[in-house]
Amino acid sequence: MTRALTRAPIYRSSLTRLLVDLDVVQGMDSGAAFAEKLGDWLDFRNAIRLHGIHSAPATGKPTPKPTLLKDALSAELARRRSVLTASIQLPLPSLDLSLKPATAYEPYRRHHLARQREMELQLRQLRSKLRGLLHGVSAGLQKLVDLDATFEQMLSERESKLFSSVPALLEKHFRHLLKEHAQDDPSLWLPAFGKTLEAALLCELEVRLHPAMGLIDAYNDEMKNHHA
Repeated sequence: MTRALTRAPIYRSSLTRLLVDLDVVQGMDSGAAFAEKLGDWLDFRNAIRLHGIHSAPATGKPTPKPTLLKDALSAELARRRSVLTASIQLPLPSLDLSLKPATAYEPYRRHHLARQREMELQLRQLRSKLRGLLHGVSAGLQKLVDLDATFEQMLSERESKLFSSVPALLEKHFRHLLKEHAQDDPSLWLPAFGKTLEAALLCELEVRLHPAMGLIDAYNDEMKNHHA
């Protein structure tokens, strides 16, 4: 059985749609450059899961306590997601009207980059923890554990470079708002921008979680296959 790996979920990702809606990438056609780079990073959740379905040997010996392991995997994912979601929702910096337009965005850029660094740290730890839990469960899942570790090492630099472009894209939107509301009280428009920045980070978090979710999906699929 074969099945093509599709990039459609990445092209339709909530992060790409949000950036298109803000008009910081020029529509889906010309803005597809960003989406394609995101696609080139791979839809890990599908890639890992499909690899598990097609390569796991029938003689694989699953863990004797599959429910306990499933709960442990899900709990670790939920814990890290909760920590990162809470950090994203921290109060944003206020706009200093004494700053020039060229530097007014810097507190938001620093906030965004700090949240991204926290995501990278937490999700590296998450994937390492999941690989540890799945180590030796079966021959097929061990292949996935090794594959995920290799992908993480190979593509971490590309991932960082890709997501580091998002703060600059949001800066375009910020500058537009700053110009449009030059005579207005910032309290009239700044909270909405803060929500946009928060939404972008939450969308990014979901994309970054794909590899970890792929490992969990692969384990769940293997359990179904062994109980079929």
